[in-house]
Amino acid sequence: DRDQGIDLIAVANGGIPARRYAWSEYRNSGYPYDPPAHTTMFRRADYKLVVWHGDPDRGVPATGELYNLADDPDELVNLWDDPRYRDGRLELYESVSDLQMKHEDRHQPRVAPW
Repeated sequence: DRDQGIDLIAVANGGIPARRYAWSEYRNSGYPYDPPAHTTMFRRADYKLVVWHGDPDRGVPATGELYNLADDPDELVNLWDDPRYRDGRLELYESVSDLQMKHEDRHQPRVAPW
């Protein structure tokens, strides 16, 4: 099951359920940053998580952004460090990790420094 796409006609006709999340990855993006930025976005229901992956070799910790889109559709209030959203952030973060492991192409050589 390497195909991540969904037949939208089948979804529209009720033949298969629609995916309940959106996910995107950017690798080596964010020019001109050194080291290059590695980010992952995950959205489910009213919450959007953006993970800025760290670089353990350089002592750069992972950080990110968390938005409650129902209350903040313009993404103006980053809830990443808000302790009230800690459990929700960790649940979304776990989903990101699971998706990365499911879809990672293990046949390609690792070229990133992490």
